[in-house]
Amino acid sequence: METIGAKESVEEANDRLKQLGIRDRFRELIVDQIKCDVKFLIGLKQTDSIGAHKLIITTSSPVFEALVNAQSSEDDDGVIKITDVEMDVFKAVLMFIYTYKPELDLLIEPFSTNERMMKANDVIFAAKKFQIKELADQCVDYLKKEVNGINCLELAMRFTNARN
Repeated sequence: METIGAKESVEEANDRLKQLGIRDRFRELIVDQIKCDVKFLIGLKQTDSIGAHKLIITTSSPVFEALVNAQSSEDDDGVIKITDVEMDVFKAVLMFIYTYKPELDLLIEPFSTNERMMKANDVIFAAKKFQIKELADQCVDYLKKEVNGINCLELAMRFTNARN
């Protein structure tokens, strides 16, 4: 029996892949960090890192294309630094790129409604930064459903405080 490393045989891999759609296969690539060829250092402290695939991210965002091209010319060990986005938000952006689903529920599930809306706003900032309009639009749609007369003033105040 031919093997694909220590985890599974070729037959087992084929069976598993037959059951997955393309979105699930791409999701597996990013979640399991399979054969990533670029690394991101995330946040102000640059202590969090995550890998990605140049081909996938550069075809999804002109900003990622420019970052990868600049990184390649600088030859900085395949590391790109992103200081103004939190790791959970960056993961949400990558997850959208790989699956074309925002998966905001995974990002914002444990939070209160107001905290979820703040996180969705952070994702909008990141989506605009990386020029991924579809993700920004889906987050705006989410916020439109959640904002009401009771929480809008509190959110505006919290947003203003968080940005100052």
